[in-house]
Amino acid sequence: MTRLGTMLSRASVLWALAAALNAPAAESEWVRTGPDGKRVCKTTPAGDRIMGFSCAGYMGAGVALPAVPVKRTVKPTGGGDDTAAIQAAIDAVAAMPLEKGLRGAVLLVPGTFFCARTITIRASGIPGIDRSDAAQLA
Repeated sequence: MTRLGTMLSRASVLWALAAALNAPAAESEWVRTGPDGKRVCKTTPAGDRIMGFSCAGYMGAGVALPAVPVKRTVKPTGGGDDTAAIQAAIDAVAAMPLEKGLRGAVLLVPGTFFCARTITIRASGIPGIDRSDAAQLA
């Protein structure tokens, strides 16, 4: 490609990008942007509407997850039932005092955890189980 051709290609990409950035937000009969900039959904006569999950998550979303200290670590047994070990770790953290609304996390190290029974978190301040990307619950 010639130098002129390269410059024209780059210019057309920049033009397309600028046009896309200045384009109005997509709207439809069912979902549009209200005067306050928030999403507005049309409802059916029965009150049904399109569900939105943009506010789902920690503190209604838009807030960074807190850094939660690991208070207990659990390793998989390698084939046996890991339910009791995980539950004991969660119960130990649940017995700890709240500090700024949190007690601590239970870290599951990489591996496969076999759970034959339900695991229950009985106290607040334990934001789920902090699990490694390599940990799996089976």
